[in-house]
Amino acid sequence: PINERIRSLLIIAALTAASGSIAYSMVRYKFLDTKLLVRRGILYAVASAVLVGLYLGVVEELNRLVGGFIGVDPRVFQPVFLIIGLILFQPTISRLEEMLDRLFLRDPTDYRNVLKRLGRELLTTIDLDDMLSQSIRTVAEALMLRNAHVVALAREGPLAATGSGKPPAEEDLEALPALLNRLDPAIESFRLYGPVEEMDRADRSILVNRFRAALVIPLRTKGETVGALLLGDKVTETDYTAEDVNLLSALAGQMAISVQNGLLLRERVAVVRMEEELNLARRIQMSFLPSEFPTMEHLEVHAVTNPSRQVGGDLYDLVQVEDGATFLAIADVSGKGVPAALLSSMIQASLRTQADGKRSVSSILDNINGLVIRSTTPEQFATFFLARVEAGSLRMSFSNAGHNYPVLCRKGGDHLFLERGGMLLGIFDDARFEEESVQLFPGDRVVLYTDGITEAVNGADEEFGEERLCALVQSLPEQLSARQVSDRILDSLYEFLDGEEAQDDVTVMVLRVLEPVPAAQPLSISLR
Repeated sequence: PINERIRSLLIIAALTAASGSIAYSMVRYKFLDTKLLVRRGILYAVASAVLVGLYLGVVEELNRLVGGFIGVDPRVFQPVFLIIGLILFQPTISRLEEMLDRLFLRDPTDYRNVLKRLGRELLTTIDLDDMLSQSIRTVAEALMLRNAHVVALAREGPLAATGSGKPPAEEDLEALPALLNRLDPAIESFRLYGPVEEMDRADRSILVNRFRAALVIPLRTKGETVGALLLGDKVTETDYTAEDVNLLSALAGQMAISVQNGLLLRERVAVVRMEEELNLARRIQMSFLPSEFPTMEHLEVHAVTNPSRQVGGDLYDLVQVEDGATFLAIADVSGKGVPAALLSSMIQASLRTQADGKRSVSSILDNINGLVIRSTTPEQFATFFLARVEAGSLRMSFSNAGHNYPVLCRKGGDHLFLERGGMLLGIFDDARFEEESVQLFPGDRVVLYTDGITEAVNGADEEFGEERLCALVQSLPEQLSARQVSDRILDSLYEFLDGEEAQDDVTVMVLRVLEPVPAAQPLSISLR
């Protein structure tokens, strides 16, 4: 019957229009995402079915009304209704297509909107690791990628996050910084489907074979490469479109800024953490060094150290033993910072465990030398001066292991450098250290110091020097205490530097031999 044929033609026309709209959308919007394509097809099919049902319902109702009103067979008017339906159907389909397109393109699951939204979210993400992980997972899911990696070029080495695929090996990551810096900075993206004129063949082989990359987009900001997006093939087996690359390039520009900010924040946090750790290490180190010095019958000692950094390699110590003798020590460990501080602490602990009335200063140095050789690398060594002062006789025995010569300033104005000893600690395992002794007298001063004092250089490129130090100590009044002598030496040093920063740790230790206190005269009373 003609009525059935008309209905069939109308349904075919509607379905054809829906199919044409889907095909047009595929060409126009590159809808290669299977999930999105199926949903769009369902939307058009349902819309077409609704229109067909609406048409058939309207035609039947019109047939009934016309037949009852004028008494004419309604099939006579069906060609007219068909023509009117076809005229109205196409504009309705077009209007529906526009409405669905607007709705579809605003769909939050569309990868274009996902990438744009990700770009906005990057501006509020502070943590670098979270930003890398979140961004590459979003890109991998939106584009349905088999392999997706993002790399940030941190100072300590490349940081990588994987959105899909196998995480890259450490040795592969180590090759990336040099590779990315070799890429032409004028090119925003590199397709790796075939040979790339702007890229070395070996570099392309690394990216394709080790990272499974099909598209590489460097992350650059202010002319500096801070990372890269390494994106593999799509699950749909389709190439990246020009629109894909443009969106990803725009996203890469925003990611580059976020990566640079994240790297700067990461470095700042590391610096703050390091400063806190060094301040703690400084407090621990300073707690090991005597700050309060015991009161002795014939001797007075004071020492002070100013590290050039938070922690230093200079060491001083005072150890009293049971027989009343006093050990004085000063040392200078090679290097600066934490390694030097650790070695100086080890030397100090070794000294305190060996200092007693049975060991000579030379044997103690022999033992400490062996400890340094066994416990450190060949680059680490130390200078060390060790003296033992007998309480009763004021006889001082000493041995100097390559340290700056302490100066003995006599009361009458003469001075003597304490040189006898041997090699630096930590150089030769079979080194032997000589020992010598001198007699101390009331009014004598012994000044022990490190090269941070004598080798300090002012703005005129002059060294403070040993002669200046000796002349200073000899010019000081005899009644000054050991603390006052130490303060005067440091004051003169910093005055000499005149604002220049000391380039090495500054340590000074002063031993002062006290004058005997006159015996109290008996009080005599005469009665008259």
